[in-house]
Amino acid sequence: MNFIKNLEMSKIINLKDQVEYIPNQHSMKFIAQNNNLSLILLSLDENVTIPTHHTTGDALIFILEGEGIFNLNGTDFNLKIGETIVIPANMPHSVKGKTKLKFSLTIVK
Repeated sequence: MNFIKNLEMSKIINLKDQVEYIPNQHSMKFIAQNNNLSLILLSLDENVTIPTHHTTGDALIFILEGEGIFNLNGTDFNLKIGETIVIPANMPHSVKGKTKLKFSLTIVK
């Protein structure tokens, strides 16, 4: 049984190539999910916003491409390719693509 889905096994891949941009929208690709862990790839077109929400686990964001503004409980953080931020469980947060943006999201409960 494979726990990781939607990615080729035993092959070198680039995660940013695994999720596509959709004009004026965001898109998600679930890679792994169970009761304790979610691993998701996301893309946002430039100026697209995911409104304020929260997760029930700690969320680790890793920027794969572009630049985005992550608002955590009222404070803006400008993240660029290669940078990471951890969002504590239940903290209100939102994200806006400053440019076209791709990132991985890992939620651990």
